[in-house]
Order: sequence, then structure tokens, then C-alpha cells
Amino acid sequence: CIADQAQPRNNRHLSLAQTFTERISESIEKHIASEGESDDVFGKESPTNELNEHVKTFLPWTQLTRQKVSAADNEKAMYPMILAFVMFVAQEIQNRMLADTAAALDGCRLILPFKKTDTRPNNSDSAERVDIGLCCMGANSSIEMQDEMGYNSLFALIEAKRGRTEADFASAYAQLFTYSEKIYFYQIDRRFVWGIVCCGTIVNACLFSNYNVHASPDMD
Repeated sequence: CIADQAQPRNNRHLSLAQTFTERISESIEKHIASEGESDDVFGKESPTNELNEHVKTFLPWTQLTRQKVSAADNEKAMYPMILAFVMFVAQEIQNRMLADTAAALDGCRLILPFKKTDTRPNNSDSAERVDIGLCCMGANSSIEMQDEMGYNSLFALIEAKRGRTEADFASAYAQLFTYSEKIYFYQIDRRFVWGIVCCGTIVNACLFSNYNVHASPDMD
């Protein structure tokens, strides 16, 4: 499955990844349940101002399914929410790694987003515009959005749709297919490309290989 493909091969890193995944998932669930109003969501851990701001920004994303989607709704409104969610997770991972004396940061990476959204990558020779791009950075890197997105620096792509119909999913996957081809063209040593489809609050992780495409079950 997709989750297995994303797991670290190093046993020590795998154990840390599983622990952090469980703890961060619990933290996110508490935020959603309390709608950001609880002061003790982090338990004994003190939230940083950055984490609080990310939470305030991404929480509305979790409410999208409660609203009726109209023709006037624009997927671009989702971009800041998704960016904040990625930043929140990256900050949580780094905080926990630094707090865990057993965590060795060497060889660990963080996934961070590029600042520009719905944009044409710098070195692109076509008119296609990527919704959200993600890159890999060292675990000690500053938690900030990255500049200068190009197909030669993209690790993963996110395609967002405001609705969650079959047509929305089909369109999102079709666009990721096109973008993944560009990444292979500019990064000739890539063995696979990661993609994420966000239709409303439904998320699917995708793995594009040279021969197949695998997608995770719906995550809501």
C-alpha cells in the first residue's frame, strides 16, 4: 500500500515515524474536535505561535463538507489552508524530533511547500499551472515556505478541487498525470513521483512509477 511505500527503511527512523504519526494525528483530531477553541489541545506540550497560526488557517478546510458547493466556489481558497496543514505537520515533526533525545536527525527529511500556488514552474516550457508544489529539505531546516519552484526541484504535487464528485477526482488525477511526466523529464534519475489529490476534505496519496499509478484509500 501507499503508506508502506512511504515508510523509512531504517528501523530507528521507522519507529520514530510511526510514533510521530500517531501523536500528530491525535493532535490534529483534538484540534478539529475542539475547533481550535481548547487551550489544552496539546496536553503538556506548549504550542508555539507558529503552530497556533497554522491551526487557525487550516481548520476551515475540515468544515468544507458541511457547506454546499456552488459554481461560485473557488478551489484557490483551499490553497492557504492546505499550505498551513503541511506547515503544521512539518513544525510538529521537527519539534518532536528535537525534543526526542533518541532521534537522530541525520538522514531525516521534512516536506515543505513552495510559496507560490497555482503557478507555472520556473523551468516549464508549457502553460500548465501547478496548484501546490512540495519539496524535500533537511530535518534541521527552517520551517518556512520555499521559493523558486521548478520541475527540477519538485518532490511531490498537490492538486485541489473544491468539489468531491467523480468529475472532480478524474480532473485532479489527469492533471497530476501531466505534471508527473514533467518531473520525470526534468529529473531523469527519479524512480517515482508522489502526488496528492484534495477534493473537498477527501485526500488521496498517489505514487506514480514508470509503469503504474497507485492511490491510497480515501482519507477524510
